[in-house]
Amino acid sequence: MWRTRLLLWVVAHLAVFPEQAFSWQFRAARRRGRRDAARLSVRVLRKSGREGDHLVDDAPTINFRLAALVKELSATRRVNWNWFIIRKPVAWVIVRQLRNSVRHGLKGSYFRGRSYKRGEEPRDSDDFYWRQDAWQNHVSSGEWESDRYNENGQRVLYLSRTARTASREAARAGCTPFVQPFELDLPNTRSVLLDQELETQFPYIHLLLLNSEFLPGESHLPDTYRATHFLAYLCACFEIDAVEYPSVKVNLKVCPGELNVVLFRNAVESAGRMMIGAPFEHK
Repeated sequence: MWRTRLLLWVVAHLAVFPEQAFSWQFRAARRRGRRDAARLSVRVLRKSGREGDHLVDDAPTINFRLAALVKELSATRRVNWNWFIIRKPVAWVIVRQLRNSVRHGLKGSYFRGRSYKRGEEPRDSDDFYWRQDAWQNHVSSGEWESDRYNENGQRVLYLSRTARTASREAARAGCTPFVQPFELDLPNTRSVLLDQELETQFPYIHLLLLNSEFLPGESHLPDTYRATHFLAYLCACFEIDAVEYPSVKVNLKVCPGELNVVLFRNAVESAGRMMIGAPFEHK
């Protein structure tokens, strides 16, 4: 791991060069585009309300570069992430901005949803949280499958900012969603928060998070989780234990505060002691 951290330290410092080069290229291309009467601007709008410019005055934007990176990531399978980073200058910028975007602490009310068949109810709060021994048994049983931020069977915890978002994330046809509240107070957790500061100061991370989430049937990518697996790898390297990301079940443009968060490692263990009250049916 120390070799990986040394590599990322070097990459983060070198990333200032491609970051500036991309900015210069964009400004130069925009100036050329403005002189051309046929200049083209393209805005991509998804069903979930997430949008971004791909072209402005014929100039490719950050959003265009990151959408292309997500497409390339989706086609990868088992890969040496370090080698992938070395070959991609845009990945250097992601490493640099992710490292610099870290904040300390995660506090507030969060919720986790789970659906039950009609007539069934949760036994208790433990239905919404995998204890370490139960998780290990689940992985070893062969029933586990990789998911959004979990490529190799690590224990993670997905929560939502509101009960409505948690309910929608858990919704299944013919089932009743129940929600378990959490009151998180994690002052030492290294976090990446999807807010205005991230959007303005670290646009590569902001747009990578937005470009990595798709509604069912919205994407034709081979594997829509590969970009988030890449992010999870970088989070492990930088000891980041919490990342906010947009919910695909809520229109982000209409409801900007209804986000999800994924917890890793020590934050998962701590959150298990911060469940409050009993799970309730959300209607």
